[in-house]
Formats: sequence, structure tokens, C-alpha cells
Amino acid sequence: MVDERLRQSILLELERVLATPGFSGAARSAALLLFLVNETLDGRGDQLKEYVLGVNGLGRPETFDPRVDPIARVEASRLRNKLDLCYAASSPATNVRIVLPRGTYVPEFRVQEQQVAPRSQLPPIRKLGLSIAVVCAALLLSIGFSMVWRSPSLPARNFSFLFFLRKTCSSRRLQYRPTEVG
Repeated sequence: MVDERLRQSILLELERVLATPGFSGAARSAALLLFLVNETLDGRGDQLKEYVLGVNGLGRPETFDPRVDPIARVEASRLRNKLDLCYAASSPATNVRIVLPRGTYVPEFRVQEQQVAPRSQLPPIRKLGLSIAVVCAALLLSIGFSMVWRSPSLPARNFSFLFFLRKTCSSRRLQYRPTEVG
């Protein structure tokens, strides 16, 4: 059996899945999913065999023979595909994901951890905004440095290091002096 909180999350996710476009026009797949989930939540998952799916899940008569009529296998395969498409198109509303593994008719309820996106996986818009801010800051700093570097009227005491650097670079001229090798 499943605890009540998890059961409510599963039922909420079931409602969300059944409301998706993939299930809105597929009454048979929706009914089968609803049947499989309810039977599993009620503790009867071990009884979900091809005959039970045909008779109780898909409305076949008691004379249903799964060896002759492959409806349970076909519908289970369609249901798996619809679930895959549903989860590929949107993320679960809860932290539960309903999965129907191949080779069985018992659905699994996979609980996923809520993950916070690392900083490296920021949305593209935030990355673009951050890049623009960094470029603007670098441009403003370079313009400011250029103005201080070229302005002769600024007082030297406020920017003594920059003026020292400017005077040092401009007063020292590299001169070529050949030396004699003797």
C-alpha cells in the first residue's frame, strides 16, 4: 500500500496526465491508465494480467481470450507511448511520474527530487542579461580610465598613481645605443 500523501500526489498527477492533449481524444488509453493506477493503488497490482486488462480495463466479455485478441498488449503499448510523449512535452505537476514499464502492466510511480538549476544552467535570457551587464561595465571602466589617462587638467593628488605611470611612460624614451664589441 501507498501512504496517503504519496497517493494524493499520484492522483493529482493522474488528473494532469489525463487532461493533456494526448489523452483528451483517446478514451480507451485514458480508461486503461485510470484502471491500472487505481488497481495498483488499491493493492491489486499483482493481479494485472492480460486477461484482467481485457475484461475489467477494456470492457471485453468474459469469453475474452488474450491469445486470440491482442487488444491488451496493443493498448498497453499505445499507453506507454502516450505517457512518454506526455512527459516529453511537459514536466509533472508533482514530483511523481507515472511510468508503465515494458513487459508488465503494473505502473510504477517514480518520485523525483525537486532540483534547483545550477548557476551554469541559467535560462538563456538571464545569461544574455548578465553578459550585457558585464560588457557595459567593462566599457564604462575603459572609457573612464581613458579619460583620466589623457586629461592633463585633473589634479595629480587625486590620481597620483595614474599620473606617475603616465609621466613615467611618456618621459622615458627608448633610445637605441649601439655598443662596440671589442
